[in-house]
Amino acid sequence: PVGRVPSLLLADGTLLSETLLILAHQGWLPRDNAGMARLGRVMGMLDGIAVWNRELRRVENERAPGVIALEAARADRILTSLDPAAHDTASVEGIALASALGYGERRHTVWNWRAANPSLAPWFEAAAQRPAFQATLPPVSGI
Repeated sequence: PVGRVPSLLLADGTLLSETLLILAHQGWLPRDNAGMARLGRVMGMLDGIAVWNRELRRVENERAPGVIALEAARADRILTSLDPAAHDTASVEGIALASALGYGERRHTVWNWRAANPSLAPWFEAAAQRPAFQATLPPVSGI
């Protein structure tokens, strides 16, 4: 009913529809404060990008420029706060970050994260080489 991806159908028929709930159920949340903080920043960035993207999909005269500006600034501010060396590409927070950056390149192309934070580009290139990442690339949307 939530209509979100990812969703996880449990053996007892329960449907979990939020990323953080699924990660908690699987026991994959970071156990240390720094890891939780990194994941929180990336998830916050993803939430903002989703709002920004939905706003851009509205009819142009119905868009809220203030919302677009806020979410663009938030995404860039979070990126600037990230230390790529702290994000292990195999950790949950690293996978979330790689997914966010990959989404930006393929589904939210108005966000030029490479220009805003070029130090993340080599980290992303390494993370994007993972077979699971390559196997799940979304199509380019043009926004």
